[in-house]
Amino acid sequence: MSYESTNTLFNSVSRLRPKRNNPAVLKKAAETMVKKVSKWCDDADEPLREDEVEHLSQWFIKELVYYHDGYEIVKKMENDLGYAGDSYLVELMDDATTVCSCAYYEFVKKWVKEEGIKPTLNIGDKVVYTHKSTNVEGIITGVDLLEAQYLVFSESRGHVRSGVGSHGCYIPFEDVKKCE
Repeated sequence: MSYESTNTLFNSVSRLRPKRNNPAVLKKAAETMVKKVSKWCDDADEPLREDEVEHLSQWFIKELVYYHDGYEIVKKMENDLGYAGDSYLVELMDDATTVCSCAYYEFVKKWVKEEGIKPTLNIGDKVVYTHKSTNVEGIITGVDLLEAQYLVFSESRGHVRSGVGSHGCYIPFEDVKKCE
């Protein structure tokens, strides 16, 4: 899982931040989803065979890139794998987004630790980042060291300083530049 980087915005990192669709991330998420299907099968007194576990794991690795809605996953399982899903399986599969996010953030935290990622900017610095092809200016109001992200307040994005509303967006260290 080595990705070379020429990005020097933070600590001369040798590997890029893991992506959500990285095969290792998807494999980790698939393992969790297979456990959920296995629980469903066990509850129905029809445990998964070992060959089914491997096949289902490979299926999830492929499909979790596209599907995160429990109902859609179960319909796809019915069409591709011949499962006869029910509301309980849909409920279990509804966790797909959370499972994928947890697997991704686990890899990000590992990457931060292994690469020794440290912030190069400070709270209070005026910065710019790109959102939907538009440069957005803001101020760093927080730092998430575990996942290597700055919390950036930007009035132009509707952030609020207090009360109800968004107080900023978390932006990866490598995507934030200090304003000159």
